[in-house]
Amino acid sequence: MSIIFSIPTLVTLTSVINFCVAALTFLIGVAVLRQKQDSPVNQMFFFVAFNSGFWCFSSTMADVVREPSFALYWAQMALIGPFLLSAGFLVFSYFFPVKIRLPWWKIAIIFIPSIVATLMVNTKYNIETVTLRSWGTDYEPGPLFTALFIHLLVYFGLAARHFWRVYKTAEDKIVKNQVLFLSLGMALFVGSGVLTNLVLPLFGYTQSSVIGPASALFFVVFTMYAVVRHGLLNIKVIATEIFAGAFTFINFIQIFRSQSTGDFYINTLVFVVTSAAATLLIRSVLDEVSRREQLQLLTDQLEIANAHLQEMDTIKSEFISIASHQLRTPISIMKGYLSLMMEGAYGVPEGALKEKIGHMFQMNERLVLMVNNMLNVTRIEKNKIEFDCADMDVVPVIAEAVGEMQLKAKQKGLKAVFADPPKDPLTAYIDKEKLHEVLSNLMDNAAKYSEVGTISVRAVPFRAGKEVLITVTDEGVGMNKEDAEKLFQKFTRGISHRASAEQGTGLGLYVCKMFVEGMGGQIWIDKTAPGMGTTFAFLLATIPLRQCAKPKKKPVLAAGNASPVASSKK
Repeated sequence: MSIIFSIPTLVTLTSVINFCVAALTFLIGVAVLRQKQDSPVNQMFFFVAFNSGFWCFSSTMADVVREPSFALYWAQMALIGPFLLSAGFLVFSYFFPVKIRLPWWKIAIIFIPSIVATLMVNTKYNIETVTLRSWGTDYEPGPLFTALFIHLLVYFGLAARHFWRVYKTAEDKIVKNQVLFLSLGMALFVGSGVLTNLVLPLFGYTQSSVIGPASALFFVVFTMYAVVRHGLLNIKVIATEIFAGAFTFINFIQIFRSQSTGDFYINTLVFVVTSAAATLLIRSVLDEVSRREQLQLLTDQLEIANAHLQEMDTIKSEFISIASHQLRTPISIMKGYLSLMMEGAYGVPEGALKEKIGHMFQMNERLVLMVNNMLNVTRIEKNKIEFDCADMDVVPVIAEAVGEMQLKAKQKGLKAVFADPPKDPLTAYIDKEKLHEVLSNLMDNAAKYSEVGTISVRAVPFRAGKEVLITVTDEGVGMNKEDAEKLFQKFTRGISHRASAEQGTGLGLYVCKMFVEGMGGQIWIDKTAPGMGTTFAFLLATIPLRQCAKPKKKPVLAAGNASPVASSKK
């Protein structure tokens, strides 16, 4: 038994191309609608694509079928698509790329002429008779063709004007390109269709209508280019749906080409299976796209939050800078008066008074260091730290910093010493003020977390005199390995330090790190353990650098050596 379909047809290469273009246009419309079914933009784009595809299909069917009544029916139906397409595209121009509020009554006014015209397609005002030719279907256009020509000019003219305004005012280049290619594709499609299926038939040349439906290819190509090149839609979803739809359509056509009952059942089964597989494939892709969209939404929210945090960080830095500057003057005045009182300018202090003045002076010095650290951090964040490096002997700088620290250490029952000072000059390429501040911060940190013992500073040549190694050692609380690894970060204090009664901002060691690296050196914690004290070490270059603020790589330790400090003592 065979299944034979006896509808007379005229199948040509042109008709096959037209049918393929119609199918592609349908598929693009469906793919867009499936992406976001509740979006007016997607709904209206689907409406435009559907009517474009319907015009291609109906016009081609009018030329393919060889039955006069069928040919007349499809020739008349071919005018429905253009009337509805033009109204839909005008409304779409108000929705894309930025939706403009359009009241329902305005949309109704736009569609009323198109709806009235579609109700007249089966009347004498359209096409009354057709003649079958060897190339297709000949016909004599009625008054409705002239009305359609005017209708298209008005509606597409209004849409083009609106898109032009959007294109001129849009700041986003991607949006401008989307509008450009969609408008260009539609203009070429409508312009070619009007020429081949309206203008030339009105002058008696109806054979041009055979190639008219292929002009929808302009709409397909330019829309797909906007999809792929300028992110109009999700290309992965579009490609999957087009592939799945085309594959399913091919299997559906195979059913009608069956030569026997067995072929019919097999082809039907293949069609059902492929349809189910295509549906599952599309759903899986849509799920993946949905998850990526959610991830992108979270990413965008994080970017906004990050921008807000950066803004707050900038405000914080400005506040700290202003507050520090305002504090600096009264603190300096207090330091001057306390220094005069300790020197006996207002009478020699004795007993408890002398002790209290000493404590006040010590606290004031710590406050000065804290304010300086806050100012330095704000300058570092703004890249406003300047280094004035030169070759100079580090020994006097160390001696001066240790001398200033001795009074503070003594008041706490500690000793601050410059252990084994070199007899010969120890030259390094440094910024004197920055080195002094580094030493002050390191010794102040040692004094904070030491109850007894000595704060020792050493300086020795390193690597055959190419660098200078300076260490600051205390006998305080020490720290564990986890704290040591993150101690040079901003606002960071070790667990043992936080448990201590001593207060601090957690900025001093960060400033030390920035200053040492800015002078071309490197700083690290050489050794430490809870209850065993801490040794800070840093290297300074003896060779002038091209740029003083250029950090150096971490030194590579030789096998078997605990540290550069250990090797320097051998």
